[in-house]
Amino acid sequence: MHQDNKQPFYIIEGVDGAGKTTLGNLLSSRLNASFYERPNGFGQAMELINPVASPTSRFLFFLAYTQQTSDEVSAIRSIKPVVCVRYIYTAIVYHVIKGLDIEWACSIANSLVLEKPTKIIFLDVINKKERLARLNERGLTREDELMLDKIEEVRYHYVNVVKKLGVEELIVNIDTSGKTPPKVLTEAISGLK
Repeated sequence: MHQDNKQPFYIIEGVDGAGKTTLGNLLSSRLNASFYERPNGFGQAMELINPVASPTSRFLFFLAYTQQTSDEVSAIRSIKPVVCVRYIYTAIVYHVIKGLDIEWACSIANSLVLEKPTKIIFLDVINKKERLARLNERGLTREDELMLDKIEEVRYHYVNVVKKLGVEELIVNIDTSGKTPPKVLTEAISGLK
């Protein structure tokens, strides 16, 4: 991973329903940063690939997705800070939960030349009922339903992945349970310092 641009690059990752997109919008507005969600065209491709691809094929697609994200973020960072929702770390975690070997996935990820984040905000919702209510409010997807009982695995593997990729010192953990978006934003801003 490389870090040769001057503007900060903040990543928001975490469990589904934790408020990543909400925080991304608030944080980018507060920091006058570009809010980046995904490369153009990849959303439609993802919808086609997800239901039919093997875990390995799907992971390789997500690596291409992440490389494109990194390339686009690199260009934006030359002008202004970037806030990005999801990056390589959660992509690895979700694929490991679906059976991919963590050592192999991390070694492949380490071979890419990706923008290194300035900080990574990991959002969680420890309160199970609140998390489910949030997911239902935004519309529970098939992927959400498959992952409902695997949140402990997500947390466990996330810690291992960020250690294996050498970015654990960049993590800011925030439990969003019972907190308003402005309160989460205040915690995030404090964690970026």
